[in-house]
Amino acid sequence: MAVFKEKLTRLEGAIHQVLSPLGFKKQKSNWRRSNEELLQQFSIVSQQLIASYSADWGLNVLSFSEDPKPLPHRLHVRWIGQETVKPHKRSLLVSSALDFESDFSDEERAKVINQMLVSDVLPCFEAFQTKESVRQMMGDWNFPRRASMFFNLPKDWWPPDAS
Repeated sequence: MAVFKEKLTRLEGAIHQVLSPLGFKKQKSNWRRSNEELLQQFSIVSQQLIASYSADWGLNVLSFSEDPKPLPHRLHVRWIGQETVKPHKRSLLVSSALDFESDFSDEERAKVINQMLVSDVLPCFEAFQTKESVRQMMGDWNFPRRASMFFNLPKDWWPPDAS
């Protein structure tokens, strides 16, 4: 397990090099930044019993939250890496890079994950920086970069045909 911990530490360092200059602060395997309305969070989440992780990112609408450091599954808006990263072949590559039993070198692993940050994660954070932008995304099933999950947000934000 010490080998896997070392791999995680090196990957976190590579992620930090991308996110820190953009104002993200690291705590454990979470990177967060906020403005007046939203908290933006990127997380590397352990799959518990195996040496594999997943990448999740999301938003919290600060006016609806009392938790300044939510767990990834408690974010109001979530993108799940396995669902969000396209095409499927690239999603599989990201999943393999986050599996510490795979044959990726640290450099290969960092390159794949940092590409995901630039291509998938940061565009979501740039697109949604206000409470209103989150409401608009929720209200339209076809909104570009629509999140995978929503939690504890007003029901009237959902599209009219949502049940």
